[in-house]
Amino acid sequence: MRNQLDKLNQLSVELSDKQLKFISVGLLVLGSVSIGFAPIFIRWSESEISAAATIFNRLWISSVFFGTWIVGSLIRQQKLNSNPSPVSNLYTLSAWSLFFLLGIIFAARQLFWAKSLTHTSVASSVAIVHAVVPLLTAIGGWIIFRHRVKLQFVVGMIISITGAIAISFQDFSVSTNELKGDFFSLISAILLPCYLLLMEKLLTQFETKTLVFLCCTIGAATTLPVLLMTGDTLFPVSWQGWFSVISLALICQVLGQGLIAYSLNSLSSSTVAIIMFLDPVISTVSAWLILGEQISLIKSIACLIVLIGIYLTMVGQYEAPIDSPLT
Repeated sequence: MRNQLDKLNQLSVELSDKQLKFISVGLLVLGSVSIGFAPIFIRWSESEISAAATIFNRLWISSVFFGTWIVGSLIRQQKLNSNPSPVSNLYTLSAWSLFFLLGIIFAARQLFWAKSLTHTSVASSVAIVHAVVPLLTAIGGWIIFRHRVKLQFVVGMIISITGAIAISFQDFSVSTNELKGDFFSLISAILLPCYLLLMEKLLTQFETKTLVFLCCTIGAATTLPVLLMTGDTLFPVSWQGWFSVISLALICQVLGQGLIAYSLNSLSSSTVAIIMFLDPVISTVSAWLILGEQISLIKSIACLIVLIGIYLTMVGQYEAPIDSPLT
């Protein structure tokens, strides 16, 4: 009888874990779709202000949103609980160092990516980023968290990478301007796995909204000196410009990046990186519909290949992580 109860309890835990992962995947898909519109808003904003100013406005607006959310949560907690909550001992010098590193990496990644969009097409820029990210994230996840990979996950990852490369293949050019864009995209691609892995590690100790708030605040603070040194205009001057940066902040940063960060609570960074392959598909389609960028038959097939790869990786996800060497 006791063994049967133990089996029922274990089955209940497994079902709840599966349900949590299913919800996390759904939220991650919504976040990836939201981020897929980022190139559109960035393109519109860069017609008025620089790439660095666009990212600065994206970060400080998002910081205000998350800061207001955190303050509101603290006020509600104080009203519900008369006893003041003790100061957390998690905010050590080491933790603050990781916070600053997270914010700087995220800001730098966004700056290089926004800069790449001034030199190359949306499809090419986004596809280059996501063609490199899953492989680097998988390697980093194995080194840091000892994630063990299933064969089907690797096959799906390779298929998705192939599709992403095919999306950008027709846009590849040896011209100096295009090569600059590809170079900036590549740097952005290298920084993104670092952000995902660091965020995954910090989420074991801190809340999602706190980390995203610190990431945006530190990112805005480090971007501002760059703008002051270059003498770029800080803020948009028209309602179209403000619409672009506010939409970029609320839709792509608050909703998109917020949901992606939240999904890292129950999904590995490599799984997140794979599902984020939806980004180049959404960006390619939206750039075709809104910006008028051409989408050929090859790009359409490439988008389908990416979706097939995502499906295969979701069927063959990561096995449970073993003891991490950093814990």
